[in-house]
Amino acid sequence: MPYYLAPEVGTGTSRDLFRPRGSTQPGWSAISLHPFGFRLLYLPTHDPDPLLERFADQAQETLTAGRRNRFGNALGLTLTATRWDQIVAELLMTHAREDGTRWRPLRPSRVNRRFEIWLGGLLWAQPYIAGGASISENWNCADSASLTCQLTWVEFVGTNWRLLSNQADLFEGGAADNRARADSVLDSDDHECQATLVGFTQSSGIMAGGPASRVASSGDTCYEFRARNDNGTDLYHDMTRRDAGAGAQIGTAAQDPVVNQVMKIRADGSTQTGWVDGIQILSVTDTVLTGQVRCGVGGYSESTTNVLRLDTWSAADLAAGGATWPGWFHSRGGWTA
Repeated sequence: MPYYLAPEVGTGTSRDLFRPRGSTQPGWSAISLHPFGFRLLYLPTHDPDPLLERFADQAQETLTAGRRNRFGNALGLTLTATRWDQIVAELLMTHAREDGTRWRPLRPSRVNRRFEIWLGGLLWAQPYIAGGASISENWNCADSASLTCQLTWVEFVGTNWRLLSNQADLFEGGAADNRARADSVLDSDDHECQATLVGFTQSSGIMAGGPASRVASSGDTCYEFRARNDNGTDLYHDMTRRDAGAGAQIGTAAQDPVVNQVMKIRADGSTQTGWVDGIQILSVTDTVLTGQVRCGVGGYSESTTNVLRLDTWSAADLAAGGATWPGWFHSRGGWTA
């Protein structure tokens, strides 16, 4: 079961995809180290191609100092691990970057609740404990022109959100957007935000509103998941992206909104999803907004007689902060410290 550091070939077009050299052999698998032009490659049998450097024959093989140095030099980094499976884990957890200068970091499986690396089968795994930050707001405070109650809220677009009868109420129309953020930071831009739609009565024009994720600390930047009613005849949900004030509808779901539904927006890497009462109804791949670690609410109404109210708002990271090199690993014989 040889493992290689393989040069990347191909131009990246649909007719000539990026792939590792040696991928003509059936049963191969690989992990991209783009944009460095290499891939970690597993082949069922040895390939004598001189442009493929074999670094290990077994997942738990200890590499010599010379092989470790050649591997690190090819990628311009210094390794601390000595065993092949640990080296791959270190590569994907310690040396990865989110800013595009290197390959992206390993993300945990939320189904199995652990970090996993698959290369010719399960190569390495480590459990993780979900955590990170969480914040909540119930608006159980006196009526106010501001949403500030348990949390400090900042209206960054419009001024028409208010606190009424212990709920967030969009109290005026006028065909204007209104967005507010909880001025509390989460640990990661991979997070979710939810609120209960306690009031949703349309009398005229368009109305829409719901929770917002990846809200910037300044300016008009966020994703919104909204319940929407267009002129009383078209009810649905949509997702919008606001990028420095530029708005775009990036997804829709035909499901009708109903009062007291729990709406949730989740940002997980490039996947943005909308949920109603615990069921995902909308999924969009969008990579435009990254790095924002606040959440909030958004609303729009074209009539002062429309009713749009939210309650029981919360936001939380999907997992603990960024992955770090754990210093322990999974061997096929069990967990080893």
